[in-house]
Amino acid sequence: MPTLYESLSDTNQFSFTCPLFGAKTRMGACVQLRDKVWRGEQIDVRRGCQAAMHCNKCPAAEMVRKYCFDKNWTNDHHGSSTPKDGKLMKPILERIRPVMMRESVLNDYRVPENERLLLVTANQRIDEQLRSAPGESTRQGKPFEHGSASVTRARKVVKAPEITTPAAAAINEAAATGNLAAAINA
Repeated sequence: MPTLYESLSDTNQFSFTCPLFGAKTRMGACVQLRDKVWRGEQIDVRRGCQAAMHCNKCPAAEMVRKYCFDKNWTNDHHGSSTPKDGKLMKPILERIRPVMMRESVLNDYRVPENERLLLVTANQRIDEQLRSAPGESTRQGKPFEHGSASVTRARKVVKAPEITTPAAAAINEAAATGNLAAAINA
């Protein structure tokens, strides 16, 4: 059965620079790896990619999620039947940027030290790609940076409704005094 979008095809010839590892890769190869990982196959290569997929930091896995589950995502920007170099779209990069890689996942996938370093410093490369990425931005405000002041938002206070029935008043009085049996029997 053919895929609806060329972007999801394992024969896709669209190439991009992976913001996680800074390496040129073909989208079709990433989709193939993603499919194998999701099927539970044990793969001894691209361990950093597999860990990123597990943590939702992988742009290819995010694209598959967008195409499959986001009804508003109808473009086929990341697909080509002939070799084509391109850039990842802003919504993809913005979605993977805040994701943190968990140490336990890196250990489970036995990610080599050089790939670990690239994964934990990926946000710098993602930010660089965001400056020239095609597509509408979905980000609100500036990206979070370590050391920035936190924003405190006022919380809305919800007031409990007034009790109007005698039975409700009896239940609340029994519960307030700790007489659980009276509250249940009321």
